Amino acid sequence: MLLLQYFTIQCSTCKIIHHKDNFYKNKSRKNGLSSECKDCVKSYQLSNKDRISAYQKNYENDNKDIISERRKNERLNDPEKFRKRSLQYRANNIISIANYKKEYVKTDKGKAVTINTKNKRRAIEKLGNVSSNDLMKLQKTATRCYWCGKELKNKSVNLDHYVPLAKGGEHRLDNFVIACEFCNKSKGSKDPLIFAQSIGKLL
Repeated sequence: MLLLQYFTIQCSTCKIIHHKDNFYKNKSRKNGLSSECKDCVKSYQLSNKDRISAYQKNYENDNKDIISERRKNERLNDPEKFRKRSLQYRANNIISIANYKKEYVKTDKGKAVTINTKNKRRAIEKLGNVSSNDLMKLQKTATRCYWCGKELKNKSVNLDHYVPLAKGGEHRLDNFVIACEFCNKSKGSKDPLIFAQSIGKLL
């Protein structure tokens, strides 16, 4: 009986006794678990979806600097965990992310940014000395992502400017590295050393 009590808790809302696995973790409580079972928490979230969503948006707007710093620390302290979470988020929100991008490029700001980015890139690439054949050869020799080191077999291969064009990098063959799709998109126009540090490549 005592052993059973050790593994069970009574929900504060439905008053039903559940196994500990049916409770979310809550470090602020002595037993480390929420006082409500998962079913009651989910039921509350569904019935108050709009109110919770509004609260989250207001919290994010009021605490942008704190949230930004917290996410930065997460990337530095556990880059692999952050990577997996980002991949999972993208996998679960493919349609919504794609729709957001489509709507963004339709806005005045989105149109201006897109045109400006393309024109800048074209102007810089004209100064480079890379041919399409050079890039094709580089792609064919790819085996691992330069940034994360993972194998690229059966995965999309991306050509990444080591020093981004936006940071003054040149469109030259010696400024290209092979990257997986995730690292290429994550890096974007970031400084290569800062990005390498954020994913644990440089300690």
